[in-house]
Amino acid sequence: MAGQIGNPAPWHPNAPSLRVRRAQHELAVLHAQSRLALELRQAQLSFLQGDAGMGKTRLAEELAAGLARSAGALVVRGRCVPYGEANVWWPVAEVLRQLFELDIDTSLDLATEIIRRNLTEHGDALAGNLDRFTTAALHALGYPNPLRNGNRDRNRAEVTLMLTSLLEVELARRPVVMLLSDMHWAAEAVWSLVSHVLSQLARTRFVVVLTARRTGEELRNIEGGSAGSPSNSARSRRLQRGDSSPNSTWRCRRPTSTS
Repeated sequence: MAGQIGNPAPWHPNAPSLRVRRAQHELAVLHAQSRLALELRQAQLSFLQGDAGMGKTRLAEELAAGLARSAGALVVRGRCVPYGEANVWWPVAEVLRQLFELDIDTSLDLATEIIRRNLTEHGDALAGNLDRFTTAALHALGYPNPLRNGNRDRNRAEVTLMLTSLLEVELARRPVVMLLSDMHWAAEAVWSLVSHVLSQLARTRFVVVLTARRTGEELRNIEGGSAGSPSNSARSRRLQRGDSSPNSTWRCRRPTSTS
């Protein structure tokens, strides 16, 4: 009969669930944003925030794996740890271990040798600051070094310059995806470093994905655009999921551009 509402399509065991469809949509949003980095050389920041178990890390890893396959991107990862740990640079140290191919238990002498060799092989841009960048890398990795117990602001500046320079050389070769998880535990030094790196590398094929649990403190930090927030660097999008119910969704913030 004309105008009659038909019966719903029968359920099929291979039909995607609401959770799968939602994840596919979220991943498509992140891939669309990442294309701006790959095609227009505009660095991109994505901030995934939600309760524990919401799939933030899985979503970030799926994005990174896709970019590695489709664009040959280098993927590096860092995980923040709770306050009170001895090394506030822990997530940066994890990134450096991957860039330098260092094991966590590598001795100081061997780490120094590997870092110096890697910096030299990266070309004149890094080799010209061989001693300086080696010291900064050792400091971020937690090894005894001349910066230990020195001026905090100077130490931050040295680590930030070293990592920015290293990423810049890598970005001249291929896209880079940096995943930093559990940013609700990140020290102010890490927030400042992320903000600086994004600002300095804003015209590159650089994709940064941050994940964090949902807390009022971090929301104020991000929303307020404080010195510790990278929201004013490069172009950014925040995806936030409010709770763990089946019907909860990420809220997408439009990218904010900078000069």
